[in-house]
Amino acid sequence: EIAEKYHHDNNVKGALIGNIGNVFLRQGKYKEALTYLEKSLGLIDDDIGMGETFLHLGLIHFHEQDYEEALHSFRKSYQFNQKGKDTKGMVLALIEEGKYYDHFQKFRKANYIYQKAYELVKNNNIGSLLPSIFITLAEHHQKRENDSAAINYGEQALAEIELQRNYDDLA
Repeated sequence: EIAEKYHHDNNVKGALIGNIGNVFLRQGKYKEALTYLEKSLGLIDDDIGMGETFLHLGLIHFHEQDYEEALHSFRKSYQFNQKGKDTKGMVLALIEEGKYYDHFQKFRKANYIYQKAYELVKNNNIGSLLPSIFITLAEHHQKRENDSAAINYGEQALAEIELQRNYDDLA
């Protein structure tokens, strides 16, 4: 209501409504988050905003165990981010898609998706995402009971975090 009252730009309204949805998502209030994020979709008309919204919708669907809708949302997120030339958004969508495949123990498909995300990070100089990629790969290999690879990626994550002094990823 506040967004509609004070702003006439639909993208601004959509972003504000989406931000409220993201707060509900962080609180684990998925039904409320879904309501706000779906409303924001009708207002946002830029590709990057759509990519971010679909990513968050995918997270909600995954938590609600609507796995096919989650996968659909992660792929839509990737497509919108690709169209908007947001490589970081593309990487985040790929990471979540990989987690979907890990969940169903489709490890080869997950590994392929994670490697695609890693290549995007490496080729586009997005070093800030390296710890996230390495942590995800460590978890992926741990699920596969490939301990040496899990340790290797875990150590790479720690080294990259230390290099960047980004301790948020340690949590």
